[in-house]
Amino acid sequence: LFTHPPSAERLSGLLRWVALACTLGVVGRAYATDKAPTPDPAEVFFRSGVAAFNSGRTADACILFEQSLAVDVRGGTLLASARCHEELGKHVLSYDEYTRALEFAQTAARKDRIAEANDGLARVAKRVGRLKLEVPADHPVEEIWIGGERLPKARWNTFIVVPPNKSLTVLFEPQHERSVVSLGAGETLEINAPAFEAKASDSSASSSGLGGMGIAGIVLGSVGLLSFGATIGFGVAANNQLARSDEHCDLTRAPITCDAVGLQAYEDGQSLAVGADVLLTLGIVSTSVGLALFIVERVDSPPLSLSLQPLVSPSHAGLQLRSAF
Repeated sequence: LFTHPPSAERLSGLLRWVALACTLGVVGRAYATDKAPTPDPAEVFFRSGVAAFNSGRTADACILFEQSLAVDVRGGTLLASARCHEELGKHVLSYDEYTRALEFAQTAARKDRIAEANDGLARVAKRVGRLKLEVPADHPVEEIWIGGERLPKARWNTFIVVPPNKSLTVLFEPQHERSVVSLGAGETLEINAPAFEAKASDSSASSSGLGGMGIAGIVLGSVGLLSFGATIGFGVAANNQLARSDEHCDLTRAPITCDAVGLQAYEDGQSLAVGADVLLTLGIVSTSVGLALFIVERVDSPPLSLSLQPLVSPSHAGLQLRSAF
């Protein structure tokens, strides 16, 4: 309460402060309203992809759709990317995207997208092979490899798409059982896992997953490496014998004359040199054949890890090759 009536000057100052506060509030609200919203990167990539696709730049459109999916996976973008990859002829990838788009559409109860995804799957299914690997829950198979790639367990007992008219090796581990399949466009095949007995491996070959050719390759390769080592030994011995013969021979006269010791040393050196040549040839052949057998054995098998480590002992030094399957 005012004890005295406010003066005109005080009332004027108060009104100016109220007017200023109102003005600042209006300007602040206007600034907040006019500020542009932050663009959605996924939406920006998607719209750019649609524009590129409609203008005939299909490859660019597919890249933009992939960039959009990398930011956020959305059902509409999956449909667009599936259609784009279908146009590029990447039918395996397109089939996978149509399948994922169908799951999104069913979750969202989008009948239009469900129909579009099913139509796409029907079209692409005629251009790929469909393979299903049936594995019972109590089956001893631990891993399945297709074409050198490990198949996740989530994909067991479901249809997967494969490129048409391409031979693929299906490998069941640790039993090391193989099947070779080749499906034409539109063909479907179901394979039941072989009936194995669940038992522990009782040999080093089975525990490592090596077959007969792999073992033979390792044996031949070992023979080749031993031959190379023996070649060096024979060569050094031959050189020593020939050097000894020079000490017991008169090299300044023609013909060269040698005493009995020099003649024997020369003959021994020549024999050792021939032995070194034979061992060198054996080493090259054994190592080459062994390596070829080992590579053939490991085709489409799980990755093999090799390491070369130094080996030092009181009697010798060298390198050792270790492998892990």
